[in-house]
Amino acid sequence: MDNTRDNFSPKTIRKMAERAGTLCSNPNCCALTFGPRTEIDKSVNIGVAAHIEGAARLAPRYNPKQTPEERSSIENGIWLCQTCAKLVDNDEKKYTVSLLKHWKEQAEQRAKRALENPKLVSFSFLEAQSLVVVSRQKKTTPPKVENFEGRPPLKITMRPLKTPHDSVDIRIPFIIDAKLLEPGQVLYFLLYQNVGKQIDEKVNIKVSFQHSSICKLIIDQQQRMLILEGGKLNSSFVSLYIPETLPNEVQSVKLIASSDEIPEISFWTKQAGYSSEVFILDCIYETN
Repeated sequence: MDNTRDNFSPKTIRKMAERAGTLCSNPNCCALTFGPRTEIDKSVNIGVAAHIEGAARLAPRYNPKQTPEERSSIENGIWLCQTCAKLVDNDEKKYTVSLLKHWKEQAEQRAKRALENPKLVSFSFLEAQSLVVVSRQKKTTPPKVENFEGRPPLKITMRPLKTPHDSVDIRIPFIIDAKLLEPGQVLYFLLYQNVGKQIDEKVNIKVSFQHSSICKLIIDQQQRMLILEGGKLNSSFVSLYIPETLPNEVQSVKLIASSDEIPEISFWTKQAGYSSEVFILDCIYETN
C-alpha cells in the first residue's frame, strides 16, 4: 500500500513556528520550543510541525480527499512541542481536526496580541481561558428520583446544539428535579468555567431570547454571580457579572423559560476579551 508522506517544506515549517510565536499551540501547554545550546552559535528546537489532517494514508486524521498540495500546506499544519505532537497522534478521537484547528487559531491570535502589547513581560496571559456551557432540558416524562444516592436513575443523552469546535474535558451541566418545571417550561442550566491557570476577572455573560420568555432565575447563595440587568419575570434577557474566578472554578445559574429556543449567549472577561467559547447542548433523559 502506498504510504508516501506529504511533508512540509523547510520554509513552511519555519513560518508555522513563527506564526505561533515559537510556543506550543496546545493551550494547556504553551511550552517554549526554541532556546540556546551550550555552543554560543547554536540553538535547540523541541518543536514539531504536526499535520492536522494526516500526511499519509496510515497517519492519524488522514483525509483522502485532500490533494498532496493541501496536505503539505501551512493551513494543514500546527506547531506543537514534541510531547503534545505525540499526544495528539496517539488519540485522534479526542484530538480531532476541529480541535487542532481551533488550537492553531488561538495560538496565532495570542502571538499577535504579544506583538501588539510590548509591555507584556510574562506569558501567563496565554493561560487565560474560560468557557460557558449551557444544557437545555425539557420536562417530558417526570423522572423517578427515589433512591437518588447521588446518581440519576435514568439514561442521560447529551446532543450538541451549538458548539464552536470540538473540545475535551469540559463539564456538562445537568440537574434532575421533578418539581422544578411546570408544563411548557424549559430549564437552561448555565455554567461558566475558568479552565485556565490564572484568575479571570470581570466576567460578563449575557443570555438573550427573541421573546419575553424568562420565568425564573435561580442563583445558589454560595455563588458569586450577580445580576446586572434583566432576569425578571417575562424579560427577554439577563446580564450576569462575576467579579473574579479562580483557576478551575465553576459558577452556575439555573434559568427557567417558557421558550425552548436556543438563546444567544455572549461573554467577555478582562483576560480573554470577547469569547466565542459557548457550548449549548440538549440534555435528554429517559426514565428506567
